[in-house]
Amino acid sequence: MPKLIPTIQSSTYDLAHQCCLQLWHGVEFSSGRSQTSDAELLQTWAGKFQNHLNNNSFLRYSGAEINALTTAAKVSRYLNFKPAEKKNLNTAFKTSIKNLYQLPNISSEDYSQELGRLIAKNPTQSGKIIVASRILFYALPDRCTFNLNQYVAISLGMHRLADKFKAELVAAFHDRMQNDWQILKSYQMPYRTPEINADTWELACSGGWWQRRVLDVAVLLELKLATGAYTKQTIKQKQKPMKC
Repeated sequence: MPKLIPTIQSSTYDLAHQCCLQLWHGVEFSSGRSQTSDAELLQTWAGKFQNHLNNNSFLRYSGAEINALTTAAKVSRYLNFKPAEKKNLNTAFKTSIKNLYQLPNISSEDYSQELGRLIAKNPTQSGKIIVASRILFYALPDRCTFNLNQYVAISLGMHRLADKFKAELVAAFHDRMQNDWQILKSYQMPYRTPEINADTWELACSGGWWQRRVLDVAVLLELKLATGAYTKQTIKQKQKPMKC
């Protein structure tokens, strides 16, 4: 029987939206600590990848950029990239991920499995599959990618190993997104900040990235895996209307 993400309350979605606004401006919503903003992460990962696709420019993510993402996405504990693995990551984007991106009907799990396989010595090492999904969430905002989280999988009674839970978890997120789309589309992409250029921002906006970000955080809140302790003061942010 397929596992389902439980019904998410409207109040939880409202709180998740506020949490995402904090992240957009570089504030961790549970603690209030500063971190690399979601806007900057999108510009670094999606901006470079799109520039490579459109202009055949050199594509390379630095160690500092990789570390900034893994720290902000709270996956540093899973992975400490060695120089060879950083090279593998950049090679994977230039070849396999680029090829997958240009194909229709490629799922979030396919991207994550392929990138995880290429940067991992052991293709079933769950940590690197999880890291891969977080990287792809920022690098491919116009594709329907989801953050894989083993704690969400465990809470839903799924297998812990990456080669077991990834398909189930992606399917669960897809189902919840489809069921709640009328609610999710009311949470609109905030207008861009100086860290992100117009092309990258528009790519994320038109691809439903903000709605998936809100869903991502809402699931963590609903399952009691995170708290919105630092969202007592509501951020009022101009927003971009969703293109339906």
